[in-house]
This record gives sequence, structure tokens and C-alpha cells, in this order.
Amino acid sequence: MANLEYTLAESGTIHIAEDVIQTIAGVALSEIDGVAKMAGSAVSGLAEQITGRRNLTRGVKVEFSNESQACTLTVQVVLRYGYRIPEVAARIQEHVQSSVEQYTGLRVAAVHVHVVGLSLRDEDEESEGFGLPGKVSNLIQQGTDLVKQGYDTAKNKVQSAAQATKDAAAEAIGTAKEKTQQVVDAAAEKTQQGVEAVKDAAQSAYQASKDAAQQGAEAAKDAADRAADKAKDQLHE
Repeated sequence: MANLEYTLAESGTIHIAEDVIQTIAGVALSEIDGVAKMAGSAVSGLAEQITGRRNLTRGVKVEFSNESQACTLTVQVVLRYGYRIPEVAARIQEHVQSSVEQYTGLRVAAVHVHVVGLSLRDEDEESEGFGLPGKVSNLIQQGTDLVKQGYDTAKNKVQSAAQATKDAAAEAIGTAKEKTQQVVDAAAEKTQQGVEAVKDAAQSAYQASKDAAQQGAEAAKDAADRAADKAKDQLHE
């Protein structure tokens, strides 16, 4: 690409690459409200998609006149839908001209604006980096989304772990309570069995004593009867 050569002072000449002027014009375009993106060749668009870098020279053509030491710029832009095209185009001409003249010292003879399309969605603008700048905004949003996703994931895992711990503790308490009740019931059953055994033993002992007393009384009576009969028999003799 040819350099633009002009004499600015007696001390020598200045060479400015065409890319420099295109970049200055591209930056100026990105600062204008109502401009969605710069248009250009399909090759330029494909290069941007591959490299991920926005080409600020895209859609800007520079023509330089050595005689007049002035340049003419032609820009191809896509505007946002809803803006008045003549007003935006006039702002483009004014801002691009003043930016190029301010930073290069060149005189801008004319700025021709070609509106080649309208952007109906904000996503188109963000992908080109206009306005907020889009790519930085997208990266920030992506980072925010990742942080939020990480927070939500960690929160869910903590809640799941807490719930699992709570369930395990409740299950352990229930099991301990059940086993304690089983021990209490077994002890009560053993105690009841002991009481019944003591009662049965006491009843058996009482019955045995009663039977023995009855038998003793009957034996004593029989002995007394026999002694009385024997005494009676002796008296008759």
C-alpha cells in the first residue's frame, strides 16, 4: 500500500501510511452514535472472524492528491435502524474530517459516506465492538455469567451437602432412638418376667407350706385319735 507523502515544513517531508489514515477514520466512526459497524469486503470480514480482532481500516478508502496535499475519504457504513440517515451521515463527515486533520495535519477535501445497510439488532453492533465497545462488554458479561454459574454451582453443592448431612443426622438419631427403645422394652420385658417368676415361686412356696401344714395337722389328728383309742381300750381292760 502506498504511503502518502507531503511537505509540512522546510525541514523535510512526512510519509503517512494509508493504513494510519484509515485507522483514524475507523476510530472516529466508532465514536459516532448511530453507526452500527463499518462495511467492507467479505475477505476483511472473514479475517476478523478468524483473528478475533476488529479491523478499523475496513470500509475506509483514502485518495491523496500530491498537488493539493489533500485527501478524500470514502467510508462504507451500516447504520442503526431508527436514526435519521442524513443527520448521522453529516456527523460522520464532520467527525472523520476533523479527526484526520487534527492527527495528521492533512487537509481533508471531502468525506463521501456510503450507507450500505441497516442494523436491526444490537447483537450486530456488539459483535463489531461499536458503542460500548462490544467485545469488551461481551467479555465482561461472559466473565460475569461464569462467576454467577460458579457461585450457583457452589451454592447448590453446599446446599446438597448440608441437606445430606441433615438427613444423615436425622437418620442416625432415629436409629439411636429406635435402638434405645428396643433396649428399654427388652429390659422392661425381663423385669416383668422376673416379677412373674418371683410371684410364681412365692405362690408355689405358699402352696407347699399350706399342703405341708395340712398334712401335719392331719397326721397330728390321726396320732391323737390313735392315742385316744388306745387309752380307751386300756380303760376297758
